[in-house]
Order: sequence, then C-alpha cells, then structure tokens
Amino acid sequence: VQPGTGGNHLVVVDVDGQNSSMAEPSRSFTYNSPVVSGLSFTVGPSTGHPSLVVTGLNFGVSQDAIQTDKFVVSVGDTACAPTTWISDSAIQCAVVGGAPNTVARVSVLIDGQRTTPMDELNFTFVLPPNVTAVQRIEPQANHDYANEGGLIEVYGRDFSNTSKLVPADGPLVKVGPAGSVCANAIWRSSSAIRCRVPPGRGIFLDVSLEIYRGVDTQARA
Repeated sequence: VQPGTGGNHLVVVDVDGQNSSMAEPSRSFTYNSPVVSGLSFTVGPSTGHPSLVVTGLNFGVSQDAIQTDKFVVSVGDTACAPTTWISDSAIQCAVVGGAPNTVARVSVLIDGQRTTPMDELNFTFVLPPNVTAVQRIEPQANHDYANEGGLIEVYGRDFSNTSKLVPADGPLVKVGPAGSVCANAIWRSSSAIRCRVPPGRGIFLDVSLEIYRGVDTQARA
C-alpha cells in the first residue's frame, strides 16, 4: 500500500478485466489517524504566535496530496492560520491566540481523520510579560557597570504566577539594541527577575524579557 491519509478508501482487485466490485461489495481501507507527540513549546502568548511546530505521526506524504479544507491544526477550538506541512511527522502553524491562563488541546485533522484525545497535547496561554522598571542591585555606590557589568532587578507584571512554568535554564533577559544577554537570570516572583548584565555603555536602553519560548516583550525601562 502506498503512503497516504484518510479513511474508507475503496479496495478493488482486478483480474483479467473482472474486478471484485462486480462480484461482491467493495472493501475499504483506512490509514492510521494522526498522532501529536510533541510541541516546539507548550506555553505561549495569549496574543498568538507565528510559528508553533507540531510533531507526531501520520501527517501525510505532502501538502499537495491533502485537501486544504481537510488539513487543520487547532489549538483548543481555534484553527491555526496559516498551517504549513513540513513532513509526515511535522507541521508548522501560526497560533491565533486564546484567553490568558487557559489550557487548550492541540489537535490535527488530516483528510477527515482527527487525532483522538489520548493522542493530543496541552498548550497553555499566558499574558506576555510587561517590563515597567529596572533597578541596580550591586551594593557598592561606585560599582563600575560599564566595565564590569553587575546585578540588576527587572520589575513588571505577568512574569508567570509560578516558578514551575519557568524553563529550567531560567528566563531570558536582553539589554540594549544588540540584545546583550543577562547571565544567571533568576525568577523571583510574578513581578521580579534578577540577572547579571554584561559590561556596556548607554542610557535608556530597552530591556527585552522572555519568560517562555515565544512569550516575550520589548519595553523601554
């Protein structure tokens, strides 16, 4: 059997000009339903995200071989738009968004076959973080941030209401137009993160904060 998707495909045997449909009711064949086994990230912004990669099984041999109206990836009750077939085991979709602090199931529909609930994964929507202030933490009044870097604390809101959702390697904090990454970023609360900025110069530099992959903000602090 050639690779494919969908169900109830007619199976006909032809021998010397006679086919099975003439002698008895035709049999049908159904391919395995799609399965979702992984997501490129499981926590995303309630405002949506342009590139969620869904991995799994039985996504078809090509996008051209699948009818457009029968190729849908949904996060909760909302279909991604657009959706791009990558391979039989990967699909990229643009998440439209959802209500903050809700959990949605990620499902796939291919040629009329939908993932079963046990073959779907959860995706959590959260509010993007908002930076409102930055404070120097180094105790020395004459500490040389320009040449040595130093500890800062970033304040704001929606930095996650639990440390369990923050990645094990911590949040990502960037400073300035070059996006210099703070080292040893530590989540302290839903409104505070502490990290060590690298040496540098400038005033009124933008601070970018990413709590989860794909959930970030660019706010002047």
